[in-house]
Amino acid sequence: MTPENACKMKQIAKSYTDLDFSGCVSAIEWAKANNIQVRAHNLIWSAPGHSPSFVESETNSTKLEEFMEFYIKEAMAAVGDYPFVWDVDNEAVSNGGDSVILKTSPWTIIDDHVCKAFQYAKKYKSTG
Repeated sequence: MTPENACKMKQIAKSYTDLDFSGCVSAIEWAKANNIQVRAHNLIWSAPGHSPSFVESETNSTKLEEFMEFYIKEAMAAVGDYPFVWDVDNEAVSNGGDSVILKTSPWTIIDDHVCKAFQYAKKYKSTG
């Protein structure tokens, strides 16, 4: 299963420090109790309008990157190792035409934000 909105940053992050993973954790625990595989969706969403308002309005790339790392660390710790996979950066690439173009999002102010999101996910991946 994919918990859908329960595990999305926009539902979880109320501010840079106020994170509520209870809905996501509850969905994961239900799946685990019912022996259902889980795809954790998602850590970062690189499409406009899908991040919390404080992320959408942030203009300081250093502050946003620090939050990205903090959020990924906290999300992976809260959810644990039950999901078989994480969607790390959802919809980062435009699928229009012959060229590959990153979508413009709040996260694009961070140099190499897609690579960094995957690096942080790897760094904080639960080892069970």
